[in-house]
Amino acid sequence: MQPHRHATFGTLVAGALLLLLAACATTPSGPGPASEARAERLLRQGNLVEAARMYEELATNNPPPARDGFALSAARAWLDADRPDDAQRALGIASVQLPDQQRFERELLAIEIAAARGQYRLAFQQASQLAEPPRREDAIRLFYLRQQVALRAGEAGAAVQAGIARERAAVDENGRMRARRDLLTDLRAAIDRGLRIDPAASRDALERGWLEIAQVASTAGRSPLSARAMVDRWRQRFPGHPAATIVDSEILDPAARGGDGGAALGRVTGPVALLLPLSNPAYAA
Repeated sequence: MQPHRHATFGTLVAGALLLLLAACATTPSGPGPASEARAERLLRQGNLVEAARMYEELATNNPPPARDGFALSAARAWLDADRPDDAQRALGIASVQLPDQQRFERELLAIEIAAARGQYRLAFQQASQLAEPPRREDAIRLFYLRQQVALRAGEAGAAVQAGIARERAAVDENGRMRARRDLLTDLRAAIDRGLRIDPAASRDALERGWLEIAQVASTAGRSPLSARAMVDRWRQRFPGHPAATIVDSEILDPAARGGDGGAALGRVTGPVALLLPLSNPAYAA
């Protein structure tokens, strides 16, 4: 009986090995040929570099219009992988003449690439010159990006105007509140990083109110006991200002806001900001 049991065990092991080998044979282990489905899967897996490489290979090996879509996808993936030089190369594969929507996407990517390279003034100029697109959702993306690169370029007034434009383009009250919170969050963060602003230099009361409340928010972060008195004085100076709808949740009692305050910072594929190093004379040393 003992030899029989030993043979049975050996048979089971051999069968398991055969099953394992069969599974390996049917499961691709190498990179395989480039395909849009594989690139998308790599993106979902968070493998941005390999996804970017695959999209770029697809762009190189396909004629327009497929080439152009793949080139834009490659540039986005390279940018999200924090490799702006590679993103610029991929962007250059796209055709000079593109449909309106793809041309808009290319221009947004070019702005983000410039900012990711630390070329904040160039990014701000490009964002300022880009015309408002007809689609509301695209306009909102442009205004948000313009707000962020303006702050990186030290142009606080232009950032406020972009934030105001984004709020006006919002489709509902939730969108307007999101735009207000993002603007205050971005202004406060810029001041905390050392951006020097002068609200009195603005002739626009709406803009001046935003700049002053951002200063209040920054000061309150360091001296919370003085926050309510500063906010009350600001309310008296700017009655009816749109920022009044968020000062309680953003400055006086941010804990009550929960997880719904200020947009998560990211790129303009969704709501996006640029987490980049500062090298601008508008910021204090």
